[in-house]
Amino acid sequence: GTLTIVNGTFKGSRSSNGSAIRNTGSGAKVHVIDGDFYGTGALFNEGTALIDGGRFMADSCNTCADGIYSYALNSDGAAAKMTVNGGTVMGVHGGLAVAGGEAVVNGGTFKSVKCKQNHPNASGTFYALYVAGHVGETSCVVNGGTFETEGAISALHIGNDAVGDGGIAANATARINGGTFKSPAGVPVLIGAKKTGAPVITAGTFLSGDKPAKIDAKYLAPGLEVDQTTGQVTGFCGTQCGIGHALSSTAGSDEVFEYGQRSEEHTS
Repeated sequence: GTLTIVNGTFKGSRSSNGSAIRNTGSGAKVHVIDGDFYGTGALFNEGTALIDGGRFMADSCNTCADGIYSYALNSDGAAAKMTVNGGTVMGVHGGLAVAGGEAVVNGGTFKSVKCKQNHPNASGTFYALYVAGHVGETSCVVNGGTFETEGAISALHIGNDAVGDGGIAANATARINGGTFKSPAGVPVLIGAKKTGAPVITAGTFLSGDKPAKIDAKYLAPGLEVDQTTGQVTGFCGTQCGIGHALSSTAGSDEVFEYGQRSEEHTS
């Protein structure tokens, strides 16, 4: 069956490293329509998760003394699937982590925020979006949403070459078809791991502070560039830009992931 959450307030215990919602096991399914979720991590997923709205907050931090921390949304299973159509996601350690399986983001607000302890150089604050192969090859398609960090590293991090910190350090891909991505001035918006990270950008707006961000050309689909006046991706890349399909908030997870697979096939 599927756990459907229409509304309510849910809190996990920080002292027991608890998530507000834990969708455990490859066959588990959860559908969040709305609600408020607080915990070490707000929602942990090993199965199939569909998020249409809600507010997800995790104030745990890896620099604080208790050593307990998690992303606000954490999809971490070799066969895990997560679809986010909307909602507000905020975490000190980070916003959304896709550490295994597949994910599609169609909308929402994702932000990694500074810890209340105000650690020097915003230590303990990581990424608004983190995609890495901790438990197997991992992929994420971003069609929309806003991603922002208050940290000093980057708003998006794709791949993790370090075995242990990055789990088994399997390959990770991220296809960015839209959205707005912002980091503080002087902080990179996007980092791709040299060995395991494979981001591909076909659209979106990329900002460092209030100015357009500089994006490594190898991450942009052929024929595209970041306009250094607006921060928007511009140009023409033909069929390699994919289908440009906008999924509705009522789309089921199967349809969403079929679309993501079609987009990848379209560029091969």
